[in-house]
Amino acid sequence: MVPWLISVALFVVGFTLASQNQLILGGETLTNPEPLSFFIKNMSLWNNEYGFGLPNIYFISFHYHLLMAALSSIFGVVIAQKLFIGATLSLSFFGCYNLLRYVLPKQNTYTYSIASLFYICNPFMVMMFTWLPSYSYAFMFFPLIAKLSLKFIDAKATLRNWFLLSVCLFFATPLAQNLGLFGLVAIFPFLYLLYLLYLHPERYKEWIGKGLSIMAALFTANAFWLIPLLLFYQSAFGGAVVYETNFTHPNYLVNPILRGLTFNQYYWFDKANEVGQLYYSYYPYYRPLSQFIGLGLVLLITTALLARKRLVQQHAKIDFFFALFLIGVFLSKGTAPPFGEVYAFLLKYLPLFALYRSSDIKFPLWAVLSMSVLLAFAIQSIKIPYKRVLIGLLAIGVFVLGLPYYTQAIFPQKYYVNIPEYWQEFTQLQRHHQDRVLLLPRNHSPFDNYTWGYEGGWLTAQLLDQSSIGYTKGYGPSVQEKAFASIEEAYTYLEEENPNEFLKSLGYFNIGTILHRKDFDLNRNVQSSLSYGRLDPAYLPEKLTPMLGSFLPSKQDLGQLEIYTVPEQYKTGQFVGRDLTYQKVNNSIYVIQNLDITNGSSIAFLDSYDPNWKVFKRPSFIQPPCQEQSVETQHIQIDFWIGQQNYRNSVVKTCSPLNGFVSLRFVPFLFMNDQSGQMHDRFMGYANSWQLPNSTDGTDYVIVFIPQLLFILGLFSSGVVLFFVLCLIGLQQMRKTKVK
Repeated sequence: MVPWLISVALFVVGFTLASQNQLILGGETLTNPEPLSFFIKNMSLWNNEYGFGLPNIYFISFHYHLLMAALSSIFGVVIAQKLFIGATLSLSFFGCYNLLRYVLPKQNTYTYSIASLFYICNPFMVMMFTWLPSYSYAFMFFPLIAKLSLKFIDAKATLRNWFLLSVCLFFATPLAQNLGLFGLVAIFPFLYLLYLLYLHPERYKEWIGKGLSIMAALFTANAFWLIPLLLFYQSAFGGAVVYETNFTHPNYLVNPILRGLTFNQYYWFDKANEVGQLYYSYYPYYRPLSQFIGLGLVLLITTALLARKRLVQQHAKIDFFFALFLIGVFLSKGTAPPFGEVYAFLLKYLPLFALYRSSDIKFPLWAVLSMSVLLAFAIQSIKIPYKRVLIGLLAIGVFVLGLPYYTQAIFPQKYYVNIPEYWQEFTQLQRHHQDRVLLLPRNHSPFDNYTWGYEGGWLTAQLLDQSSIGYTKGYGPSVQEKAFASIEEAYTYLEEENPNEFLKSLGYFNIGTILHRKDFDLNRNVQSSLSYGRLDPAYLPEKLTPMLGSFLPSKQDLGQLEIYTVPEQYKTGQFVGRDLTYQKVNNSIYVIQNLDITNGSSIAFLDSYDPNWKVFKRPSFIQPPCQEQSVETQHIQIDFWIGQQNYRNSVVKTCSPLNGFVSLRFVPFLFMNDQSGQMHDRFMGYANSWQLPNSTDGTDYVIVFIPQLLFILGLFSSGVVLFFVLCLIGLQQMRKTKVK
């Protein structure tokens, strides 16, 4: 009864204390205030809202986005976030409590409760779970996955235990948005198997069999995202440079322990100044009292381990968690001394170890969970007078660790921003446009800053359905830099006041609108970009407005926004016009209808080149339901040309964004009618083009991003396997009932 009461109390505390400014981000580069819209966008594995399009990894968190969309539609965004934060605290406690009951059976309730409270009150937990949903899911599900894994390995490997582990892994997949965290959780059962192999090598066949069974559970639960991610991982992230981020001054004596508990002196986090505006600063979260408590807990655990008179079977798991704690502590310090060169060597030469470049926000997950188990062991080992007094002090100390969270000291002040009406008017004007928007002045960081108070992810990406370009640099070695840098030349022409070359370059990138944002806070944006920004005088409003007006006569003035239309002669589709009808199912699937092809015909798709884009013939009897919209002739996303004559479309059909997610009608024929072959080339240095075979019977074609189909098939396959296993479990249960 007590753990249930504590779980409910934690839910109430999390729900009550979560302030409106404590919203958990839905993605590392974009926070969308409309969860339903964000969910729909992330059902597409290709994101073309920024620049020229990139593979989208946020589909991995579709559980979270679906949950938030459902809750937000009923309760609103703020209440939905409060519910999620309360659930994170409650389920994290409950999961750790059940793990402790399995590892240390027949102990007092207060032993489990205090150790579980440490799990949710430690600084690593309260600092990280409010940052991204991947951390929330890691804290909630890691103890449950650990318990189910241990139970599956220790006991008879029943189909029921395998099913429970698979289902738990499936619902925990949003943590894989951070692949480093996912790796820590996924490798846990295999580390335990290695430990058992060391203790009982004669049972190696049993350990191998159970290891293969766990691998099958992992694949069943994660196939829907793992295969697509592996398919486009190289094209999206292959050129990224590995670097390590360790800012804490090294301390040879206590730094490893403090790193393991994330008791760093400083941590990079958002905080607000006295007027409520956000800025980035090192915030001194960890006080000397917190460090004293942390070292005291480590001393208590060490004493309990050394005081053991004999090793019993129960202590085998304690030794395993102690080893895991030491590994977590050592790896958490990253390249910091001592033996920092070992970590640097692993980063450089061990494949995929680059996922752990920010060691101090990943490996503490092992250290904290292990320390919770060790703390429970230490509490039940206390054999001194006034034991209850010491345990009471431990409970108070554990609560003090979480005080900065519960007192809201680590969160910004309440800060509300009203989007001006002229931005809403611009959004309406751009409705149904298929071309891209060039933003001026150009951003010097991947965040927007406006004089009316907004600071965050790109505002245009949240308001518009079309892609916007306004940033040419990434976080040093970021993967976005490769895609954005291709338009650097256009900005250079503008800075050099070379209008003809500037306008010519826009045509290559499907840009039909130039938006001059006079309300953009250029000075603040330069400051937030660290060493990557510079205040270029060419972008000052008093210089930019007359310069644009001198060669762009078509202009709409919304006060703080100036909208310029790129002249027709500078657009890519500047030749002979002909209607071309296509259907946009979502960002990953396009259908082109009734296309007659003669010698030398080609199709150009003006998103970033990726080998996973394919073209297929579509049988005419398969007609996805779409709603036709007439659109004025404009620069669009798909071009069709014969030889040197380029044809642009003037009719666009739009489909429900969910159509490509819920429908499997494309799947049966796509892999049998691939028209791409060796004819997939780069167009204008960055886009996709295909030379297609002759056809005069009005052939329909599908342009599709292959990982999208694998995502759909993976979800379908996982569902079928889990349903089949559930049926088998039901049959087994029915047979047992009949026997009785």
